[in-house]
Amino acid sequence: MIRRDVGAKRAAFLVLCLIPPVARPAYGQSVERGASICMLFAATVDYGLSQANAPQVLLDGWQARFQPPSNGMTTRRSNHAFALEARATVEPALCGESWRIGIPVSYTLGGVLKTAEDASRSFFNRKPVAGTIVDWWNPVFVQAIVVKKVIPAIGISVQHRKIVLQAAAQPYILLAQDYAGDDCRGCVNTSHVVAEEEVERAVAYRFDLLFEPDRNSGGLEVGVFLERDGPRVRQLGLRLGFGWHSGL
Repeated sequence: MIRRDVGAKRAAFLVLCLIPPVARPAYGQSVERGASICMLFAATVDYGLSQANAPQVLLDGWQARFQPPSNGMTTRRSNHAFALEARATVEPALCGESWRIGIPVSYTLGGVLKTAEDASRSFFNRKPVAGTIVDWWNPVFVQAIVVKKVIPAIGISVQHRKIVLQAAAQPYILLAQDYAGDDCRGCVNTSHVVAEEEVERAVAYRFDLLFEPDRNSGGLEVGVFLERDGPRVRQLGLRLGFGWHSGL
């Protein structure tokens, strides 16, 4: 009986010796915890510049929609616009100690836009990226080239430490909108959409490079983005937001 116990102890000792060192961390050595599923939420603001090369063709007799006429009724075409947009993102992810791989789903809630010719307007799911302006006492749209997006953008996000790379795709429709004037005596003149025509539909691609100072608990995120809406529209800008994480 004694010999059997000694043999069992020797066998156990040999098994322990054969266990790889990785499975037996030394005293005081830190070990990275395993990956877990987490959920990320972010509210962000984009400030960007768009450039579009879509054709802008005015309908014959467009002046009849802007009455009474002002002196000159000069029109100007703008292929550039500045926009301030609000976005919301939900991202299920696989999170490790120093890395994260997720699937961000984001949508633009709306924003405010100003063209290079000083015409301004708010928007929701139809974002003007270029347009023709008329000096009708105030600069107002006669026609606008608009990017329409209804389905949220879906992509992939890869994070290592505090740096995040994201790529996303989103269907879009490019529209040409025609406007009619709203005369306002003693206040600012405006215009509204009376007709729109589809120019094309395809898939938009967006790439983000972000920096998160405190990646473990969320918080501030800053970065840049580049977006390509088909062959006609390009957008480039800055991204500022606040995110928070939740474990599952």
